[in-house]
Amino acid sequence: MRYCPSLLIITGLVVLLCSEASARIDTVRLDNGTAGPTNTVRAQWEESVILSPGRPCVVKKVLVYYGAGSGTDEIRITGDASEGTIPPSQYCFSYNTLVTQTVNVSSAGWVEVDVSAHGLVIGGFDRIVVQHLMKSGGPIWAQDNNGMAAVTSFLYDPITPNPNFFNIPGIYYRATGDYLVRLVVEDVHEFRPAPQFADVTAIMGLTNTDGSPIRSDQASVVDWDNDGFD
Repeated sequence: MRYCPSLLIITGLVVLLCSEASARIDTVRLDNGTAGPTNTVRAQWEESVILSPGRPCVVKKVLVYYGAGSGTDEIRITGDASEGTIPPSQYCFSYNTLVTQTVNVSSAGWVEVDVSAHGLVIGGFDRIVVQHLMKSGGPIWAQDNNGMAAVTSFLYDPITPNPNFFNIPGIYYRATGDYLVRLVVEDVHEFRPAPQFADVTAIMGLTNTDGSPIRSDQASVVDWDNDGFD
C-alpha cells in the first residue's frame, strides 16, 4: 500500500514524493499468557482452537506454546466448521485445509511459525481454526490456567464411536483452558470504515404503487466495494 502526500513540479517534471503506509500488526489471542495443564497424549487425537480476528487481515505467524513432548509437529490452519460452534475434524482436512506447516519442537515453550509465504487472507468476520494431531511422545499444546470464557479450545477423539450420534466415530471434549495458540496478523486496511446504513428501498424501485416499501421476509447482504466488510 502506498500513498503520495505531496506533489512537486520542477522544470516541467512531475515528481511524486511517496512513502510507505505500514499496516497495523496485531496479535489475536484468547489465553491469559500463563501456561497450565496439558492433555494426556492420545495418538491421532486432535487439539484445536477457534480464533476470530474480527476484521480483514493477513495471517503472518502462528505462535504456539508447547507444554510437553518434543519432535516434529504439523500445524494446520483450517476453515471454520459449518456447524459454527465446533472445529472441523481430520475427516475434513482434504478440502478444508488453508495452511500446513511443519515445525521442530525441542522443549517446552513458545514456537513461532512463520506462515507469511502462504498469503492467507481472512475475511471480515471469518473464524479460523488452528489444529494439530497428537502422537506418542510428540509435542502437546499447553492450556492456560483460568478456564475459558467461551468454549473455543477442543480435544477431539476421531476413533471412538459416539453413542449420542448414531455411533459414528468422533467425540469432542472441551479443553480445561484456552490453548496458548495465537495469530499474528496484519490488517488489510489501514483504517476500518465506520459501519453505516443507507435506505435505498425507493431508489431501487422496491416499492408498491403507493410508494410504500414492498414487504419481504428475505434480505441480501453484499460487499459492494469489495473491502472485506459486508
